[in-house]
Amino acid sequence: MATRIFSQRKLDLLQPTLDDGIRKWFPTLYERAAREGRNSSIQSALGPQDLGIEDNGFLGELVIAEGQRHYPKDPVWRTKGYSRARALEAMMSKPELMQLFTIFQCYYVNICNFTRFGQKVYYFSPSLVERLAHTELNVATELIKLPFSSCLFVFDDIISREAYARLTSSLSHAQRALRLGLPISSYVSYLQPPPAGGTLWCFSAMPDRRKAQIVTSRAMQLSPNQRVEDALLTRWTEAEDKGEEQQSNIPRSDSSFSGDALLFYRIILNGILYLSSNHPDISPLIRSSDRVLHQSSNSGLHGSQSVTRRSTQSSRLAYIEVGANLPALSHPAGGALTGRLLVQRHLVRGHWRSRQHYGPGRSLTKPVFIEPYWRGPDAAEIINRPYVVTLGDLDES
Repeated sequence: MATRIFSQRKLDLLQPTLDDGIRKWFPTLYERAAREGRNSSIQSALGPQDLGIEDNGFLGELVIAEGQRHYPKDPVWRTKGYSRARALEAMMSKPELMQLFTIFQCYYVNICNFTRFGQKVYYFSPSLVERLAHTELNVATELIKLPFSSCLFVFDDIISREAYARLTSSLSHAQRALRLGLPISSYVSYLQPPPAGGTLWCFSAMPDRRKAQIVTSRAMQLSPNQRVEDALLTRWTEAEDKGEEQQSNIPRSDSSFSGDALLFYRIILNGILYLSSNHPDISPLIRSSDRVLHQSSNSGLHGSQSVTRRSTQSSRLAYIEVGANLPALSHPAGGALTGRLLVQRHLVRGHWRSRQHYGPGRSLTKPVFIEPYWRGPDAAEIINRPYVVTLGDLDES
């Protein structure tokens, strides 16, 4: 397993993200989508349903090329001068290729959105993720405010990986992803601008060197006068029964997003709240190339070669570290004294308060993070606590 470099602060280089992977695996798709993003004047992010006939035709051709590569013995693909209509018909008859077409649509619009809004990347430290995973979503959806209409969240810690692995029904895929220690990339976008209500879309995957592992997509409805917890539990099948339409091309299955499988999206939503909170721990923009130059200058010949080699395996994207200075929650120092004696430690879950007022006439509010904490005596106090034998105890024996 690769060394987890962020928390140890040994070599702060961002691991390759899904954006880096798509750029490497499908350069034609990436360049076209990025060009469209650079030339776009859209004010809110696009969803797959916003793609036009020309873009969908281009993506269809890419899927046909994949069909030719994966099904070389199929006469539809190997016939010279094949009929495009027959190829498209054959593509639609193969569920795996139709799924690939849907994924290509998601790749395309996310790259377009990501490029349009400045390619902002946020890496969440393991110590912060630990806190976010144990925090309630007890505030109104109006406080869900992304820094940009579309950005990329990156997680590289065991809590996020285990939470994300629960989203797949394939045990072998989950075990492989956990064994490799792959980071998770999540494009997070507003498909409709708040605060009048809208849709928050998370498109995620665990990229390795050759392809994306465990690709998931989840849209959450941010309705006015609703708690974030309710948005987390969005049920699109019920919404469609009420006449509300989801972005129809976004792959989803409500049954996949329930119970423990919601933990990953709880981390994402708490991460958004943390970024807009009163005192977030956020670093300046970091570029891997700058850190490589700095570390190379402080290393000998072999150290410099090692740093340079590892830099070729890092992301090309600049990024912002979030929560890098927070200590680990799992190794608490002694707890605060309370009015009664506790003989066992337990974790008190974190929550949010919307009491920090700011802006014109102090009319706006920021969420205030009340962090989770350990309550009760530490292990040493429990082990060393004297056991007092009274005379009554001796008499009874």
